[in-house]
Amino acid sequence: MEDKKSILLPKLGGVVIKYLLFGVLSFLIRGLIQFGANELLGEGSFEDVTLEIFALILVILSFYSLTRTFLVHHSHYRKLFFEGDDPRLTFAKKARFIFTSPDFYLELMITYAMIAILPYRFGYTTLINTLSFVTPISIAMTKFYTILIMFPTVLLLNTVAYFSTLNHWIVNYQSDKRNEKDSGFLKSLATVLIIYLVAAPLFPASASVIITFANVLGNVATLIFIAVLFLAILAACYANAFLKRRKFIKGLHRICQSQGWELSKIKMGYLSLLRQPSGASFTLHQGDQSFACKLICGIRKSSPLFLDAAGNAKTVHTIRLGRFELFHYVHSFRFDFESNHKKIIVINPIPHKVFRSGGGANKEIDVGEKINEYQIYNATGFLNAIERNCLGK
Repeated sequence: MEDKKSILLPKLGGVVIKYLLFGVLSFLIRGLIQFGANELLGEGSFEDVTLEIFALILVILSFYSLTRTFLVHHSHYRKLFFEGDDPRLTFAKKARFIFTSPDFYLELMITYAMIAILPYRFGYTTLINTLSFVTPISIAMTKFYTILIMFPTVLLLNTVAYFSTLNHWIVNYQSDKRNEKDSGFLKSLATVLIIYLVAAPLFPASASVIITFANVLGNVATLIFIAVLFLAILAACYANAFLKRRKFIKGLHRICQSQGWELSKIKMGYLSLLRQPSGASFTLHQGDQSFACKLICGIRKSSPLFLDAAGNAKTVHTIRLGRFELFHYVHSFRFDFESNHKKIIVINPIPHKVFRSGGGANKEIDVGEKINEYQIYNATGFLNAIERNCLGK
């Protein structure tokens, strides 16, 4: 009973406080957007529907940010997530943890109760005003429309916030274990509030620039520009990884030639940066020594890589606005392969942190460490081991 109180009572108070903050913040966002639009183009220059849509977008985002901030600092829920031997790195295991958790449904129930009890103007004025431009809404029906739309919306926002929080805990597992008190809650909350209060009056200005730009170029030209910009960003992200992989492959050919190693053709040496192939990437032979090697990569230095004994690999990516974390997503693949030779995994490029996951914890991996039958190297450690004739030892 005592354990349940430690979970439910803080959760009850936290959700109520979060919702009250959301109501106040949504009111301020709408007012600051109106203020920003008037300062930009003069009073009445912006269509009211445009302002309401801008406000609605920021209000929905603020609800998500507040939900995630309160959840990230819910220390008891974090302890439950890391209990047991199951590392819960896969999407299915995280989903099972969330959707079997009383906390998830308790938060939904409290939020829905607040939506039903409080006036629609407490947080949802922008929603009703935006709908009124599409269809006539009577005063008597405003609460019905609010509940009808916000029930699935809150479910979606909470689900995304919970997944993002679990990914955040996975990435920051070691530091979270050292800081059980989580004293950064007020700082994180203040950061969220400041970001939205500053963004609100600036939002109309940035939107005006985008709309003007689109009108000038026309629809086709805008789409081409967006596509080119996306490809340029993608190319920039992979350019550094491509150069590091190129340096490694050149170094591998040079060392194998100088040390008398027989090197097979490298399978998808550069394409494996985009898509992980099955099987070994290349093999090495010298005398009675034979090694099957597989190239895997971590494109972003800041995105940690997790490897487990079952052959699963996860890269956790964090989307940030400055130092503020917006959300996380996980890229999964398998690194295991079949071979009669000794098996080696070469991580190139390698992120700042690589973890062995399992046993309810994550342990940082050292160069040359083994996970089951696979020996793990970075590019430098692998080439040095060939040069010193200590590969696989």
